[in-house]
Amino acid sequence: MTTKTGFSALKIAVLLAALPFFNQCSRNPVTGKKQFILMSESQERSLGVSSDPQIQQEFGVYNDSSLQRYINEKGQAMAKISHRPNLPFQFKVMDSPVVNAFAVPGGFVYFTRGILAHFNNEAQLMGVLGHEIGHVTARHGAEQYTKQMIGQVVLIGAMIASPKLAQYGNELSQGMQLLFLKFSRDNESQSDELGVNYSSKVGYDAKEMAGFFLTLQKLSGGAGQGVPEFLSTHPDPGRRNERVKAMAIETQQKNPKNYDVNRDSYLRLIDGIIYGEDPKQGYVSNNVFYHPELKFQFNVPTGWKTQNTPVQFQMASPDSKGMMALTLAEEKSMEVAAAANLEKYKLRGLSQKNVNVNGISAIIQVADQIADPNGQQQGAQAYQGNGVKDKNEPQNQPAPSTSTPSSGGNAPTQGNRKTPTGTPQPQNQPQNQPQNQPDNGENGVRIITMFVQYNGLIYRFYGASEIKDFNAYQSAFLNSLNSFKALTDNSKINVQADHIRVKAVQNDGTFADALRSFGMPEAKQKELSVLNGMELSDRVSRGMLIKTIGK
Repeated sequence: MTTKTGFSALKIAVLLAALPFFNQCSRNPVTGKKQFILMSESQERSLGVSSDPQIQQEFGVYNDSSLQRYINEKGQAMAKISHRPNLPFQFKVMDSPVVNAFAVPGGFVYFTRGILAHFNNEAQLMGVLGHEIGHVTARHGAEQYTKQMIGQVVLIGAMIASPKLAQYGNELSQGMQLLFLKFSRDNESQSDELGVNYSSKVGYDAKEMAGFFLTLQKLSGGAGQGVPEFLSTHPDPGRRNERVKAMAIETQQKNPKNYDVNRDSYLRLIDGIIYGEDPKQGYVSNNVFYHPELKFQFNVPTGWKTQNTPVQFQMASPDSKGMMALTLAEEKSMEVAAAANLEKYKLRGLSQKNVNVNGISAIIQVADQIADPNGQQQGAQAYQGNGVKDKNEPQNQPAPSTSTPSSGGNAPTQGNRKTPTGTPQPQNQPQNQPQNQPDNGENGVRIITMFVQYNGLIYRFYGASEIKDFNAYQSAFLNSLNSFKALTDNSKINVQADHIRVKAVQNDGTFADALRSFGMPEAKQKELSVLNGMELSDRVSRGMLIKTIGK
């Protein structure tokens, strides 16, 4: 992994600032009504093209060519009957367990493997596909840009003007969520309509799309694998179910014909898809983050939230006032990386020393980024601890993650993804304690960074908080930093991912009976009922296909 291609909030802000202000209205392709939009169609395309490689880096593309080909074929067929058939649409499956689908202006549509695992027939997929295409055809992204620019609520720009802790954390990356994905409820309702319209036109039963909202409702209630926070910006799933079902029935009454569901063929298509986190990309277990491929581990503070993407692994305190992240540094030595860190982020060095962490060479650096009274960052005071000095402009930025509209952090993976869950606990008392200077009431952020040279790579492992809060978090930061060590336990290295395993029911009975016959543990049955869109008491018949979970 490198941080070079992570989704840069600064790039988005610059792009926003560069958009010309048009003194004319354009006509909405869906409604036909005139609307004031500060983005041309060509700019929408440019934004999509420039965002796509960065989104791929953030989420990772799921490594299944047949599934990628399938989603693109289905998407292209639907795009042709949409209100903007001439857009160069692209459709991709992302390697994320989060249940989500999202679209970027210009025709780029993304489905996570997590949402594909939760669909129970092709009609559900096609309804959601129509919904996401609807966001593009109705120009909801461009509309959101315009509203934010007119209202002077460009979050990214505000972060850059007064970065504080957000510069170092996931919140900054959430700018992509806010700018691309957080549409209004009216937008979501309009896209639901378009999802019914488009999926019905290509011959699918849109009532199944309505049924999928019941799955989302159960997920948002905490059953099984949760959905991201973006659902809070959407209409209530239960009400969406009723509304979409009514629209689907009305559409079918006006155009009576046989509408496809294609349950069995879809289930066979996703048989074997990875379900949940892929431990090869890193995972959290019993308060420790493990990376089987890069073979390192470290503790995570108790109760802290964690998020993992190809760019970095990130941790945030429950009150969001402290954060930590592990990334790869591009520099070829710890010394150069440490100097570049000060120069690039305009930091004032407080202390720096060479240390040994569990037999691994490292440098620990403490520095401040101070804001002047106008909210602008003061220039860095060159710190030359241990004689280190570097005049080269560093190439990377810490790449916050974006996600599905819920975002995340990242860990070094050289292209491998990892998405941990759980909340680890620091176990070792801090060592290599840095000597911090008093903050003198300064308004800014204090960052403690450990540069680690391990297995031929340079890691940048840091904790950050506002200066006034730093003492409260220093122990947690140091516990994690000083717990970094080689991973040698084969039981932690050889962990296998869960997969969807589609099986034919052996006997008539209840869904719960069928799960027991396949050896599914009782603790997993509620999750499996959500995954299958069924109740445990529902009747199943011999030969019926259901989803189970296995290695």
